[in-house]
Amino acid sequence: MNCKRVVKQVSYGVLAGVSIMVLSSCRTDKPAPSRPPQVVQTRPAPVVIDSSGGTVGYKTSYPSEVNVGQPYEYVIMLENNVSGSAVGDVVVTQELSEEFEFLGSSPKARLSRESNTAVWEIGDMPQNGTVEIRVKGKATSEGSIVNCTKIDFKKKVCEEVIAIAPKLKIDKSMPEVVYACQKIPVKLIVSNTGTGTVKDVRVSDTLPSGLSSEGGKSLAWNIPAIAQGESKQITYNVIPQQTGVFTNEAVAETSSLKASDSAKVRVVKPVLEISKSGPDKVYIGLAMKYNITVSNTGDAAAKQFVVQDAVPANVKVTNISNGGKLVGNNVVWELADLRAGGSVNLSLGFTAVDAGTVTNKATASAYCATAVADTATTEVVGIPAILLEVVDVNDPTAVGENETYIITATNQGSAPGTNITITCTIENSQSFVSASGVTRESVSGNTIRFAPLPSLGAKKRASWKVVVKAVSADDVRFTVKMTSDQLRRSVDETEATTQY
Repeated sequence: MNCKRVVKQVSYGVLAGVSIMVLSSCRTDKPAPSRPPQVVQTRPAPVVIDSSGGTVGYKTSYPSEVNVGQPYEYVIMLENNVSGSAVGDVVVTQELSEEFEFLGSSPKARLSRESNTAVWEIGDMPQNGTVEIRVKGKATSEGSIVNCTKIDFKKKVCEEVIAIAPKLKIDKSMPEVVYACQKIPVKLIVSNTGTGTVKDVRVSDTLPSGLSSEGGKSLAWNIPAIAQGESKQITYNVIPQQTGVFTNEAVAETSSLKASDSAKVRVVKPVLEISKSGPDKVYIGLAMKYNITVSNTGDAAAKQFVVQDAVPANVKVTNISNGGKLVGNNVVWELADLRAGGSVNLSLGFTAVDAGTVTNKATASAYCATAVADTATTEVVGIPAILLEVVDVNDPTAVGENETYIITATNQGSAPGTNITITCTIENSQSFVSASGVTRESVSGNTIRFAPLPSLGAKKRASWKVVVKAVSADDVRFTVKMTSDQLRRSVDETEATTQY
């Protein structure tokens, strides 16, 4: 075989950035013998040099010989060696030999029949990126097949700017119901639900009328930064100043962002009312009963509900209702919660041991309620129960002899008797002889009157004596009348004496 390799040429040029053209040919004077084509080893590729010193290199893989009319494949491999940069607008253009019929490629090429070229628009290639183009075709006649390849590209410099969209969110929470004596715990959660970091966040909460805090009515906090997906928590206490329903709003904002959330709280309070009743007046030794009524007119249950009654010194406790207990000098009821609008009735009994004024005070208290009290006053008086007794000493009495009558007043009651007066009457068959006693007498005819005794204390006794002479035989009656300030009617006593 007389094979004469006429041309093996590489030509470099610059077009639209940097380009390279590779010309490869082999011509024989005689047709090549018919045998399977052989693939040569990949040869080092020429390089394309850009203006900054970077390179886009390539390698090719061609068969050494092919048969006319028999399809064959060759490979073009690109590699971006531009330092520290991607390249863009990479375009591979191959001018096809007239002796070569293009059958296809991967990736697909754009063919121009007029210029007989195949163009691959690769686009961008990252640093160290590679691209492989596989071309299929066939020789249409004997001789050398020359395909010229040109590579165009531009160095691609990328600058990164991060676009963020931070978004503020605030969640406010308080208990739904609190007692008026409690502090209201408030929690704010400020979140960044967007992207990037939100900076210089100002959080504020202006309290409505009826609520206050140690920091005043307008509260504010500064948060330097909240990262993406991060949340910051703020907690504080609010002090209720009155009952009712309160709604207030917390705001989180920057110069360009704003978010708000509100929460509602109901402030409630038990309100106690108490009334106590008892007798206005009782006598010593008699029972006296007191009734206590406690009502809750507020809008919350009265918890830790206790009623106490102070026991006066001059009485004895006789009974206690509703499981109350005597603790020291107090009757104490520890009761179940008294619901809003509810009431409870209690009672207790005393016996007075001394005369005087009994002042009895009951007090009701509960958690978060103002304690209330009521007083009942009873006048304790004694009863001056005076027993009148008259006895004759000598009965029967002989005519001409003296008979002595002893008159005794005994106060069996619990109070003094005052202005006690004794008046005696004798019959005509007797004559007055003498009289004596705790008060002086005066005589008028058959009537002997003793001066009033100013006072006779409880359990005390007073006596008078009258001496008469039996004038004639008779069945006589010695009559005594006793009066006092406490008696509406006189007490009459008659002593019978036989005179013979």
